[in-house]
Amino acid sequence: MIQLSPTALKQAGFGFNRYDVLIPKGVPFSALLVPEFWTNVGMRLRRFDVVRAVADDGAFDAELTVANDPAPKPGFASLPNVQMRLLRYWDPSMEDTQAIGEIAGDTEVGFRAEWGGPNHKYRVIDPNGGVIAKGMTSQAEADAWLAAHLDQRAGRQAA
Repeated sequence: MIQLSPTALKQAGFGFNRYDVLIPKGVPFSALLVPEFWTNVGMRLRRFDVVRAVADDGAFDAELTVANDPAPKPGFASLPNVQMRLLRYWDPSMEDTQAIGEIAGDTEVGFRAEWGGPNHKYRVIDPNGGVIAKGMTSQAEADAWLAAHLDQRAGRQAA
């Protein structure tokens, strides 16, 4: 049986960082999944860090995780490349019970993009567990589809 190493369990804040960011009014959620959006802060982020992003105008409240090591490679004159993956999402069109559970982290309510096996491939799941999109070839493609869907539900135009 595989067991977790005693040194693997770390107190919150010692393993990965958590950040909060207030997103300016009018910025659509889909912009958060574009690596260039994070260029100015990319050097502060590490793989598996969690960012809670709240729209200044209340349009959405989301948690994302850094899906890669964003630091530029030594010897290359390049900018950080931050790939984000959606963990949780809420917008005003969702029911209050979903919002409470999602923001508190008590339940896995809300939309999510995930691997669905060789038949569905990457897919998007709605808050009730129904598949609303499938057949995507990568997590990034599923995340982008979900971001566009959430922006459309909230009546925002993608950047």
